[in-house]
Amino acid sequence: MAHPGECLASYCRLNVAILFVASLVWASAAVSGTPIVASVTVLDGGANEAGQDIARLRFDLDQAAGSTLFVEISYSGSATTSDFVGAQSLVIFGAGTQTQVVEFMPALDNLVEGPESLIVTIEDVGSYDVGSPASAGITIQDDPPIVTLSPMDTEASETGATGSFLMERTGGHIAQTLAVEIARSGDASSGDYDLTPGASPNFIFPGSSDSVTVFLEPRRDNEIEAFETATFDIAGAGTTYLTGASTTASVIIADDPPVVALSLLDGFADEAGMDPGVLAVHRTGGDTGFTLRVQLATDGSASPLDYTVSPPLTQGGVLFPAGSDEIELQIIPVQDDLIETTEVVTVQIEEDPGYIVGTTMGPPNLVQIQDDPTIVSLSAAPASTAEGAQGAEAVVTVARSGGTVASALVVTLDAGGAADSSDYEISPPFVSGTQITIPAGQSTAQFSVAALLDDQAEGDEVVQFTAVETANYLSGAAAQVTLLDEQMFADGFESVAFAKCDLAKAIPEAHQHEFVVTQSVVLDLFTGIEWKRIRGGFDADYESPIASLPHSMQSCASGASSPP
Repeated sequence: MAHPGECLASYCRLNVAILFVASLVWASAAVSGTPIVASVTVLDGGANEAGQDIARLRFDLDQAAGSTLFVEISYSGSATTSDFVGAQSLVIFGAGTQTQVVEFMPALDNLVEGPESLIVTIEDVGSYDVGSPASAGITIQDDPPIVTLSPMDTEASETGATGSFLMERTGGHIAQTLAVEIARSGDASSGDYDLTPGASPNFIFPGSSDSVTVFLEPRRDNEIEAFETATFDIAGAGTTYLTGASTTASVIIADDPPVVALSLLDGFADEAGMDPGVLAVHRTGGDTGFTLRVQLATDGSASPLDYTVSPPLTQGGVLFPAGSDEIELQIIPVQDDLIETTEVVTVQIEEDPGYIVGTTMGPPNLVQIQDDPTIVSLSAAPASTAEGAQGAEAVVTVARSGGTVASALVVTLDAGGAADSSDYEISPPFVSGTQITIPAGQSTAQFSVAALLDDQAEGDEVVQFTAVETANYLSGAAAQVTLLDEQMFADGFESVAFAKCDLAKAIPEAHQHEFVVTQSVVLDLFTGIEWKRIRGGFDADYESPIASLPHSMQSCASGASSPP
């Protein structure tokens, strides 16, 4: 509130328009009729933007005004009217008043100006005389924005830890925004981190805010880097702000590079059923939002022909899709016709500038491939065949298990036992004398065994067929075929002549007969009687359809005749 006789600059300015109309007729005469003399003196010549400390000038008349008097004033100096709140051009004296005090309040701004001077002069407009002093000067002290930058959290990491620094300002016009230029340096580039709130390149103080914490968040990447430093300095001072004691802050950024490692999920693979071994490639660190290629190398006693890898290794490795941190690898055995021991596949991560090779997680990254060898087994059905028996041959099946049926398999056979190779016949004949082929895509092959008719008294004989082991298969069960012997009479001639003995008196004792011998009967060509064979051998027994009496034909033999 103004004191009596004082005029607040803001109040006076609001009334200028009204009072100016009244001033068209200047009240210049005092009660005595002598001219009024106006002068100005300094009450407080120092104004300061800090706290808006005001300056005061006193305007005096040598005698009281008889009516309202307007004293016109002008300004000069380095300051302008915009540097004050409510600057006026008139000092108004009411009737009967002789003194007015005018206050000059500095206007706040965000400028660096230094001290400014303002000279207020009473203008001679004819309605009063200008006395002495006719002018007075005041000085405005500047209160520019002073900005500081100081470190807070000086360590950050790509793992997610943020760094920070504090921006503060004093002076100036806090209610207004203020842009401060920030210079960046250090071996960390602007692409290595983000600032919140941003500064590109200016940092903006919001209106009415005198401090803001700036956070530095490192960006994840798939690079292997040393510690990096991001340094921030206040720049551009001198026009809209000055700098305080602390103007720089640094944040050290720790790297979080991609680290890749292997783990063994299933260390046993088997050719039987193509059961796979399983490993996993893991990645941690870096930016999993991007793809990452990892180079792999396989080794071990197993050759690349013994297995396949799924997914296949492309460009020497595997590619992590964006967003993925694990890839499962299957080591799938290849079925073959080889006799092998247990083989081993090892998988290693190769060094690469794009990642760090971590420690194997769990057991060694080694997959054992169990062999599933081909086993060749033989069986016979029926398991016997008689000499000269047409259509009743023994059939031997050669079967393979394990391994693969994708390719043909040549099996070498060994025929052993009491029987000689001249005692039987193989159909179809073996290749190269001892080999039979199981066709591709099939698991069995067959051959038949027929006993050859001869005149030898051999008895029943056995031939045993066995698969001879090779590098392609193992030998399983063997097959046995019994050759049933069928004997001839009189040294094997098919037609014999001998006298019939007493045979129920049906035939004269000395009569010569011709007999045809087959496997089961003897036919008497003279009488047409067919004798049923009961037991083979030279001491053969026959049964007559006329007289059911066993009879020894040998005792009746009269000698051999030539074959028919």
